[in-house]
Amino acid sequence: QKLQFAHLVLDVDRQVLIDETGVETSLTAADFKLLAVLIERPRVVLSREQLLDLSAGISAGPLDRKIDNQISRLRRKIEPDILRPRIIRTVRNGGYCLSVDVTVVE
Repeated sequence: QKLQFAHLVLDVDRQVLIDETGVETSLTAADFKLLAVLIERPRVVLSREQLLDLSAGISAGPLDRKIDNQISRLRRKIEPDILRPRIIRTVRNGGYCLSVDVTVVE
């Protein structure tokens, strides 16, 4: 299965991102799981705790920043401008949100 969002296609079976020029970027298992959670819920704000639970199956304390580090790593792979993220948006006092639509492609 392939899912398109923004300028990227996620090849779910191979766990790689493909940009508009055809360049492929491999994802770690953790990055893939986190991206999959966001892609399954486009435009839905998910708290850090929800993201950690859904992507890793573990609970997080209120001061746990593991997910922030993972989001930063993922943004470096998918955002055209890391200083102005548009694909994964930070929601103040809320968490994170995939802020683009997702479509299935052949």
